[in-house]
Amino acid sequence: MFARVIDGTVTEVMASLPENTESVSGFNLLPTSEQIKRGYYPLTEVKPAIDPDTERLEEVPTYIIGPVSVTATYVKVAKLAAELAAELDAAKLAAAVAIDEQAGATRRKYITDVSGQSETYLAKANDAEAYKTAGYPVANITSYPMVRAEGRAMYGAAPTSTEYEAAADYILATRAQWIPPAAVIEENRRFGKIAVSRSQSVAEAVAAKDLAVSILAAL
Repeated sequence: MFARVIDGTVTEVMASLPENTESVSGFNLLPTSEQIKRGYYPLTEVKPAIDPDTERLEEVPTYIIGPVSVTATYVKVAKLAAELAAELDAAKLAAAVAIDEQAGATRRKYITDVSGQSETYLAKANDAEAYKTAGYPVANITSYPMVRAEGRAMYGAAPTSTEYEAAADYILATRAQWIPPAAVIEENRRFGKIAVSRSQSVAEAVAAKDLAVSILAAL
């Protein structure tokens, strides 16, 4: 780190020296003493340890310009209540999003996740349930379009009554297979988001998020 000093005041802080200045080419290769003569000093930052949940460093440090270097000393201050509240709200929002995203990723291990597909699954299951409850009435198959579509997809353009029954049963069996993992995913998604919502600090929100995400990822 380096500081640019003009008339006894630090005017700029930089990570590295410029290769060239208006008057000197290869400025960064000059001896340190020559760089200092032209107002570019090595910079040392002094930052006290802080509790990131309750403290922060002042944005502007106090500069002490010595003969061969500049020291930037930062002061820690307590965060204001409004700052703490805003940080916690932001952490909770980010944590909730991360949990939902992981829940979605875990669901994709079990089901096709494209736009409108969840609604299609639900419509198919409802249609198959109604068809079964009605006694598999093949004569009224047009009243059960999702069962009809599944039957035609599985068996061709003219399925038999037995094949339509098999299609409906297949839809219901698929739903039965999906419900247990779906319930576990939803339980852990909700558990994580409730824990996040009850967090009293950023650290608590992050810990709750990390736990929920790790559990969901393992399912």
